[in-house]
Amino acid sequence: MFEYARILYRTYHSSANNLPLKSEINQKYSKGILLDIGLYLTLQGLSIADSVQDKGLFFSCQGALAEQFIGQHLLYSQPGYMNPELYYWNREKAQSNAEVDFLIQQGNTILPIEVKSGKKGTLKSLHVFMETKQRSMALRFSTNTPVVETVNSPLPKSDYRYTLVTLPLYLVGQTRRLMKTALG
Repeated sequence: MFEYARILYRTYHSSANNLPLKSEINQKYSKGILLDIGLYLTLQGLSIADSVQDKGLFFSCQGALAEQFIGQHLLYSQPGYMNPELYYWNREKAQSNAEVDFLIQQGNTILPIEVKSGKKGTLKSLHVFMETKQRSMALRFSTNTPVVETVNSPLPKSDYRYTLVTLPLYLVGQTRRLMKTALG
C-alpha cells in the first residue's frame, strides 16, 4: 500500500552480472527507502529538533540514516520521465553477509555504491563485489573530502585493483554528473 502511494520504494537485490540491473533482480530480497528522511526519523521516534540539540543522538542509527539519505537522492537522480529505481547486491552464498548498499546504471556501466556515516569504515563487501564482478570503478559516500584513488583489494590471495571515488554525503545530488566525468 505504501509503495502504491509512493511513500516507500523497494530496492531489490540484483545479481549485477549485466545491464539492465532490473533483469537480474530477486524480488524475495528487498530493502525499503522512504520518500523523506523526516518520515524515517519519525518512525524511529526521533525529530530534527532533537538532533540539533543533542550531537550524539544519531550514534545508534547514523548508518541507517545516511543510507536513507543517499538512497532517497539516488532514486530521484534519474530523469523525471523515468520511474525511480534502485538496486543493491549481496553475496548469494550461504552463510554470507557481504552487501553493497546500492547499484546504479551509469551509462553502460554498473556502479556499486557504499555509504559510510563517518570518515572510516571497512569496505570488505565492496572488495568482494569488485573482484567477483570484475568492475573497475566504485563510489563511496562518507564524511571525507572528495578523493579518487586506486585501491588494492585486501582480500586473501588477491591482487585485484580498482578505482574508488569518495564523495562527501552532501554531494549525492551531483553523483551522475561527477561519475560521468570520472568514467570518461
